[in-house]
Amino acid sequence: MMKRLAVAICLFATFGQAEDKKPEPPKIVVVAPLRLVIGETQKVRLRGLKLKDVTEVRCTPTMALSVKEKKDAALPKGLTAKDAGDQELVVEVNVPADCTAKTVSLEVVTPGGTTIPREFAIVAKAAETREKEPNNGFRETQVWDTGKPMAGRIDGDKDVDVFRVEGHSGKTLAVRVVAAAAGSLALDPILSVFDADGRLLSSADDSAGIGNDSRISIVPKRDGPLFIVVSDANDRGGAWHEYRLEAQP
Repeated sequence: MMKRLAVAICLFATFGQAEDKKPEPPKIVVVAPLRLVIGETQKVRLRGLKLKDVTEVRCTPTMALSVKEKKDAALPKGLTAKDAGDQELVVEVNVPADCTAKTVSLEVVTPGGTTIPREFAIVAKAAETREKEPNNGFRETQVWDTGKPMAGRIDGDKDVDVFRVEGHSGKTLAVRVVAAAAGSLALDPILSVFDADGRLLSSADDSAGIGNDSRISIVPKRDGPLFIVVSDANDRGGAWHEYRLEAQP
């Protein structure tokens, strides 16, 4: 009799815990693009969990926006729903030309709760350069003024992006590619530098202190063009493989 009573008490306690457990709220896992541009209307892709029941998308500071699409999203190879999200929203955001904010945050409201706000950098159009295809080899390089960051994307499997900069003898060139740190979903960047003769001067995959992102610092032995190459360690690419290339003092 006592044994049956103990089992009943245990089952009751377990039932009570199940009743008290609240459902997981919606979550934004990754976003694209990694930044918004002043004076442009842009489509922002929010990928995460439990986003399709959206009732509102809030923007801080307030900007004109609308939900354009909501759908289930296939998982990238090798990633789980927790890592990459299995639902996607496409939101159109208009950043006004007189915007002075440095960042903007979006949060998705659903009957099950509200996501943690996701923050984007806001940049002036003239403050960065955008990668342009084709730039897949030394004969199709894109000239890069290293005074401005380069906003790029590995567009497809086995895609590479090649940029030409001017190297100066004895003057350090330090370059880093920012992807995972800025919210890029799947890009595991490899950064390489070649000289004018096509010789590899340096290459980096994961760099200390910045995780999956990469950085290189070299001192050219002669003046002349250098070719900076960004690729994916897994030879994959797509809409979520965005990055920012920066030259550092």
